[in-house]
Amino acid sequence: MAIGGNSRPQATRPSTQASAQRQNPPNVGKYDELQRLSIIPNGLGFYPSIQLVKAMVQSMCSCYDEPWRYWKDVPLNIRERMFADFKMKCTWSLEHENKIREIFFRKCSRRLSDLLWYARKHDQRPSWISEDIWKTLNEHWTSQKFKKNIVKKETQTSVLPRSPQPSD
Repeated sequence: MAIGGNSRPQATRPSTQASAQRQNPPNVGKYDELQRLSIIPNGLGFYPSIQLVKAMVQSMCSCYDEPWRYWKDVPLNIRERMFADFKMKCTWSLEHENKIREIFFRKCSRRLSDLLWYARKHDQRPSWISEDIWKTLNEHWTSQKFKKNIVKKETQTSVLPRSPQPSD
């Protein structure tokens, strides 16, 4: 008789693909001989995530050589150059290539917006933006058209019902 009074033998389930994916390959999170971090896709992000944020931002910022205000403004060849730079810092299984690419571009889109918003709000030029690009961005941000769009967006969002916050 088993402990706890259960006399039925426990059923053993074969490993499914989903449970196998939860188990990380032994080299994930480690560096290879070329000092590239081994990664895997993890939902909408990467695993391990902490080191990858820095690698992703460095790859994106190293190619920021025009006053692109939005990710959609970044030409495809520049996006590919950013991804190629990211590939120099990280490595992954070929089977994950498309998913890694998708996650990288989605995260870069969000991160570029965040970085530019922060720089604009604090009126502080990040080191990865050259003086002439910063001047062009500031000209755009101080334009009447931009200011009208900001007021319009703030008005639109202020009339929307507020979604509940975790602290509510």
